[in-house]
Amino acid sequence: MSEQKDWPYILFVDDNPASHVTIQAILKDMEINLIRVDSGKQALHEVLMRDFALILLDVELLDMNGFDVAARIRGRPQSVNTPIIFQTASDADANHALKGYNVGAVDYMTKPISPGILRAKAAIFVQIYQQQQQIQKQADQLIQLNQLLQDEIVERKNAEKALARINEKLETRVQERTTQLNETNRYLRQVEKI
Repeated sequence: MSEQKDWPYILFVDDNPASHVTIQAILKDMEINLIRVDSGKQALHEVLMRDFALILLDVELLDMNGFDVAARIRGRPQSVNTPIIFQTASDADANHALKGYNVGAVDYMTKPISPGILRAKAAIFVQIYQQQQQIQKQADQLIQLNQLLQDEIVERKNAEKALARINEKLETRVQERTTQLNETNRYLRQVEKI
């Protein structure tokens, strides 16, 4: 699957190669960029590289457990709100799931994963991510428009000040000319009397 610039990213973290084939098949028709890694360390590296609409994270990894990976992801301001769905073997107990929720999981799925359920959940998180991106884009546009308006207000105020200075100069010149005309009229009247 080649990366598409405008498609959101989903990160899949699992050290089982068969799981990578399965997840690729389940999500293949979605308009997403699927990044697949097989270790917690690689997952943390990927989270530093880009934003993800969703992280599908296996609890049991060879290099570190998924709970530690999730805690580190949540410790980074840029990824603190990235949804994480934990995946684990079917023999996990309720305390295991609770631990996942406590480190920030939004969901917990047991293996084998139901393709339809996973696709539906992934589609929802992708849609939420795209809506958030659209809202952020609109907010950025509003900020830019607001800045343009603020700049225009400053320009208009500066223009008004410049116009006021010009008006003051004109008033002064009119008064000076009026005074000169009055003096000239007085002089002419005196000359007429002579």
